[in-house]
Amino acid sequence: MGHFRYIFVLCLLGLMLGGNAQGQTARRRRTKDLLIQPVRYVERMRLYKPMTIEAIGLNVYYDYDEALDAAKQLKKPVMLDFTGVNCVNCRKMEKLVWTNPEVAKRLREDFIVVSLYEDLNKIKGTGLDGRISKKDLLLYIDNRKPEQKKSGTAETINRKETPKNSVLSSADTEVIPMNNIRIKIMQHMINSRDTSVHVNALIEADMGKIYNFISNRKDEFIKSEGIKLTYMPFIADAVIKALKEFPLVNSTIEGTNIYKKKYINLGIAVAVDPNGLIVPNIKNAGEKNITGLAKSIQDLALRARTKKLTPDDITDGTFSITNYGIFGTIFGTPIINQPEVAILGVGAVIKKPVVIEVDGNDSIAIKPIMSITLAHDHRLIDGMLGGKFLKFIKDVLENFNPNNF
Repeated sequence: MGHFRYIFVLCLLGLMLGGNAQGQTARRRRTKDLLIQPVRYVERMRLYKPMTIEAIGLNVYYDYDEALDAAKQLKKPVMLDFTGVNCVNCRKMEKLVWTNPEVAKRLREDFIVVSLYEDLNKIKGTGLDGRISKKDLLLYIDNRKPEQKKSGTAETINRKETPKNSVLSSADTEVIPMNNIRIKIMQHMINSRDTSVHVNALIEADMGKIYNFISNRKDEFIKSEGIKLTYMPFIADAVIKALKEFPLVNSTIEGTNIYKKKYINLGIAVAVDPNGLIVPNIKNAGEKNITGLAKSIQDLALRARTKKLTPDDITDGTFSITNYGIFGTIFGTPIINQPEVAILGVGAVIKKPVVIEVDGNDSIAIKPIMSITLAHDHRLIDGMLGGKFLKFIKDVLENFNPNNF
């Protein structure tokens, strides 16, 4: 009889525990619906995908009062982003928000979907060992004051406060607040600088064969395809061939693991007026010929400048090209687009005197020369691999065969 009682007690405990777990799961689901996807991936977004926040349809602000005003006008939640601030208690806070519908409801009532990476270190926890409780968080939300607000231009990147006697306070100086895109670019560039060990290699390529081909076929190409033929699709084609030859360059690093991609999503940097930059990518670029690449580049550039890109267009790139040559720049050292491990920079094609060998004799000829820079992450790509990759691109460009177009 005692044996059966023991079994009965165990079964009863199992039912109680199972019911409690189901209740917690239900509360998490209600909280998730209430918050409309709280940004649990903010840290990953900040490191790798600076445009991801926009993908869930929320406007991003970096100032509490500005965000609150915008949310009231738009009649929908907006994102208050403090991703530049370090946070020790974020994991505790994440659990607290996800398991407390009351906290989530208060955040929604405040019209703000608050980033869990806000400066939560300033909250004094009253729980065991200084842990932050639900009461502490609700009190913090209620007591937020204007003087506690943070700027997305200075504090979020831990800059020192500008002295009052600085030239910035001069009547002759115009102070221009950064817009969201500029702030994202700034944060992305700083993160890339602090993540990758940048090494730059430079080589020059004789673009004579491609130069002559474009000169002879540009009018025909416009009539047949409806777009202008430029150097970029030829460069992209050479890069794709090089990535297939040296697939390690088409990789990413996460921790101590290397993720070598079997697909090529080729990013093309596009300048956006008045002062912006975005890098949409050509999905599965390795499956396209030069004509297909030309159409894809034209399409991405047009949609980038008319703000018609989709979140899919700007995510999951594996390698990028930036063409500063369109502005006449001859040479540059680009910043790697995280989490990629290399980026190719191409300068303007200019005619230069070069020494060539004819029948064993040196002579000087005028050639259209383009400087190509490869910025690569020395954590993965050493000088030998970077040099071989760059030389391969040079050879493909210089040995272009019009019959393969």
